[in-house]
Amino acid sequence: DFPQRDLEVVLSYNKLTGTLPPTMLRKAKEIRLKFNELSGTVPSTLMSNSRLTIFDVQANRLVGSLPNFRMSPYPQVNLADNRFSGTIPSSFSETNLYSLDISGNLLEGPIDALFQGDCTWVLILRSNKFSGTIPPLNHCSTELLDLSFNSLTGTIPLLPSDLDIFKVSNNFLSGNMSNVFPEGW
Repeated sequence: DFPQRDLEVVLSYNKLTGTLPPTMLRKAKEIRLKFNELSGTVPSTLMSNSRLTIFDVQANRLVGSLPNFRMSPYPQVNLADNRFSGTIPSSFSETNLYSLDISGNLLEGPIDALFQGDCTWVLILRSNKFSGTIPPLNHCSTELLDLSFNSLTGTIPLLPSDLDIFKVSNNFLSGNMSNVFPEGW
């Protein structure tokens, strides 16, 4: 038997077409395929790769619902600028992601599943069709949170003191600013 290798697949900024090969998803530690012309769905074999630390397929033509991840602790996932649709799976609350970018898709519904358990450090959800309210953030250690260009309503919750970048423009939010940034924040 050969030892298991840490395969890194870096094929970004090409004109690659076709679908994601299940065997590659099963064996790779890093997959970087952004800015190609890949299509189809993300195969379920991705769920069984617990060694995967980076999965970046930004700006392709991928469709379907968001895949469930069973990745290594604190991976980086970039699914931005594709054609993913549906809602955020409840299983995302069990995933310890370092960064998640699902901006520029056709996703909808509430965003609560992303704020249960350990929160993601970098979370970019802009330019989708998310609705509902922004859940409480006081238990999160999020550095960047971008919820811009959605259909979120209600008030802005108290922000974590370690938050560096907070973007919520172009939603339907209301409320008093002093509740977002209270005295002593």
